[in-house]
Amino acid sequence: MTSESGTTPRVDVRLSWIIVGLGLVLAGCGAGAAVASDDPRSLTDAPAPAAMAIQDAPGVSEALPADTVVSPIADFIDGPGNDLSTLAEIHQGTAKCMQDLGWDYIAPDLSVLDGSKSPSTLGALREWTATYGYGITTQPGQGSAIREAIDAQDAYQAQRGPEARARYLSDLHGPDGTDEGAPICADRPGCAAQAERDAYADVPAADGTLLEVLGGMLEDIWASEEYVAALNRWHTCISDQGLDFARKGDAKRTVLDRIGTSSDLEALQAYELRVATADLACAESTLLPMAIPLEAQVVGELVARFPEYAAAGDR
Repeated sequence: MTSESGTTPRVDVRLSWIIVGLGLVLAGCGAGAAVASDDPRSLTDAPAPAAMAIQDAPGVSEALPADTVVSPIADFIDGPGNDLSTLAEIHQGTAKCMQDLGWDYIAPDLSVLDGSKSPSTLGALREWTATYGYGITTQPGQGSAIREAIDAQDAYQAQRGPEARARYLSDLHGPDGTDEGAPICADRPGCAAQAERDAYADVPAADGTLLEVLGGMLEDIWASEEYVAALNRWHTCISDQGLDFARKGDAKRTVLDRIGTSSDLEALQAYELRVATADLACAESTLLPMAIPLEAQVVGELVARFPEYAAAGDR
């Protein structure tokens, strides 16, 4: 949509978050934003702190139980399975704030996305992966409800005159020139930013200091001999399946890369299912038995250092 002045007005870019999910992408405060790996569901992708030697981590049996949490860190940072409840709270808060200012705000129907996020327990993830792979090419139409909300928002703005549209966008995102992409923890004006701060008030993902500490802990783990050895075992396992990736994150990336070079949806889906199921099976036998207890230990260390998030650690 283009305004009468010839410039493209700002739209509710926060709606697009739903399409890519919450995850650590929303953290973005300070150096901690760099902690997200190619696969934020686990440590599976680079000497542990003195207080947390890897060889001292509690063991996990090779056949991991179905109720095992795939990534204790991901569940701690953003909530179990990165569910959509926080995002729903953001849109509800934005709508109320805008309504209090005399505007309508068209929030997306998040219920259509209930099955679009990979689950957080290993047994459920096995089933989900067998059906959806990574969930990249295998869930067509998931974004349609989101597109409808964005289009409805645009249509509502189009019905306003230039001055009214400018006031609407200012109330929603702050005055013109406000950095809409600023971190959640930043003091940004506008109803959307206020709703984000309120929704994330008790969520570790919005704490820049905690994320910096976490980033340092993860870097130590990724640099350890134990981690590198486990990653090499994963590489051998995936190679035995006829696949070859330099880094673990490259497995998912090859699916994304093929989308831009092929229009054969059936072939894309078959490739995604093959790669994702092999990726998870190899991770279960190599990386996850090491990563899961370490992640649980990392969460314990974070809760000890940041006791205000003890409830998040108990989820």
